[in-house]
Amino acid sequence: MKPSLAITATLVVGIITAVFGFFIGDVRTSRRMINAQIDASIRVKDAVEPLLTTFDQVAPIVRAMNPNAVEFDKVQQLPAEPPNIDGGLLLTSPIPLEQGLNRTLSNFVTDVNMFFTLLDEHRKTTLGRDKAALESLSKGEDFFQKQYFAVLYTPLPPDTEPLKYVPPEGRVVAVTGKPTKNADETAWELPVVDRQGKEKQVPVQRVLRIEKNELMSSGDSNALTLYEKRVERLQTLLKRIQVYEESLKEQLKTQAARSKVFSI
Repeated sequence: MKPSLAITATLVVGIITAVFGFFIGDVRTSRRMINAQIDASIRVKDAVEPLLTTFDQVAPIVRAMNPNAVEFDKVQQLPAEPPNIDGGLLLTSPIPLEQGLNRTLSNFVTDVNMFFTLLDEHRKTTLGRDKAALESLSKGEDFFQKQYFAVLYTPLPPDTEPLKYVPPEGRVVAVTGKPTKNADETAWELPVVDRQGKEKQVPVQRVLRIEKNELMSSGDSNALTLYEKRVERLQTLLKRIQVYEESLKEQLKTQAARSKVFSI
């Protein structure tokens, strides 16, 4: 065989071998990526399913809430502890998920995290801080309908050194009547009621008068108004999630159920 022919044959065989080798390597890498993506989809599906289950359990309760009427029994049915949502675990993966699933999952993690945060806030506020005020409003008694308000506090001794003076803590109360003399007629007392509905007589020296327009400039401070806004936000967010919830379930099911391909 002529040297030129031998060299040509060797080059052709080498090129064919290299191309075939690259092709085999590319196919192997692609197959490994597909299998890794399936594993990632299964992991995400297992992590998301408990969130979807909890969401489906509270959805009927939130949907049935009346923003204009406080229903403590429905609020009591909400979970006392919101589910733990690890956005980093769900959205961070060494292998990118299928594009459609990744987009829907990103929306779900953002929305459901906000939903359960608002749900927890609504439960704690309704059954805690604002419960007495909401009960009073339900009976037609509104704390902020009172005409006069004051801050109730305990004054510090007048001889307190300026550098050691710490402003005392105070609570907002409503004034329910005119000052009257105490039992031994040595000082004036003022009838007040706090936001929990507790009434008592306090020395006038323990209160600071507040103008009503300084305390509230609109109805935003009304506990029932705040309750209404919380329920409306929850119901709006609920509807937004339910638009794509079934699509997310189907995408998770489809991507996690794929059969793995042979890979070496």
